[in-house]
Amino acid sequence: MFRTIGETLKLNPEMVRRVKQSYQERREVLFAHPKVKEWMEKEGISREQALFSLSEILHWVKEEEHCASCPGYDACPNMFRGHRSLPQVENGHLYFLYRPCPLQLQQERAERQKRLFRSHLIPHDMLSVSFKDLEMDEGNGEAIRAAVLFCRQFSERKGRGLYFYGEFGVGKSYLMGAVANRLVEEGYSVYFVHVPTFFREIKQSLADQSFTEKMRELETCDCLILDDIGAENFTPWLRDEVLGPLLQYRIQNEKPILYTSNLSYEKLAEHMASTGKGEMDEMKSLRILERIRSYTDAYLMYGKNRRRK
Repeated sequence: MFRTIGETLKLNPEMVRRVKQSYQERREVLFAHPKVKEWMEKEGISREQALFSLSEILHWVKEEEHCASCPGYDACPNMFRGHRSLPQVENGHLYFLYRPCPLQLQQERAERQKRLFRSHLIPHDMLSVSFKDLEMDEGNGEAIRAAVLFCRQFSERKGRGLYFYGEFGVGKSYLMGAVANRLVEEGYSVYFVHVPTFFREIKQSLADQSFTEKMRELETCDCLILDDIGAENFTPWLRDEVLGPLLQYRIQNEKPILYTSNLSYEKLAEHMASTGKGEMDEMKSLRILERIRSYTDAYLMYGKNRRRK
């Protein structure tokens, strides 16, 4: 025959006494806790008020101890991982709210960046750079100011992008990393693509039928960054069936593109025209160039080779 806890205690007065004594001792230890004492004095909480929320206060103290010796986000022992309970008093009533800790906020930022900042074979240091990391000088100052203004006015750009060109190592791609991260902070989606590598792989995507999906991602992101355009081996197919339709889609939908290149507008046109023979290729190349030039502002970047640091 099973007895309830109440029936068991009635049959054992000594057990009742020990349970009450244990409760009273734990209660006094809790009220003597420095953090609890400080909080009760600061908020003007009486013992009588606190008794109504004794278990919640105990839970709060335990979680504060967990946070004091934080084992890291993945091993967080709190009831809600990455959150800590905070006591609140309103009209004399005591209750607890859960707020995210710094590790939770960091985790959320990382997940947000992963969701909004897509990249294709971009060096890792580009994925965390910010404008404050940039060293401004005579050779890049105008470009950096244009990039900052671009981010501030992003919602008003109406599809107009930027074209940064100059020698190797002057910081063009690094600047694009700062732009990408600023836009992601503002909630915009960014796709940062290393053009030569991406164009090599886009041909392979025809075989595994992922071409349409890849192109759709480039077409629909809020901001597309085409890094190192002009360094690839252009073919008529890449120029006319990949780059051309991509630019046209983004122009029609007022979605800006940022470019980095070692080539000026004119040199880029020559590079794209070298894919074939005759005037037809020159015309097609100039048509692509016009889509780039008409919807970007160009900035020359020059100076020391920062990659040699």
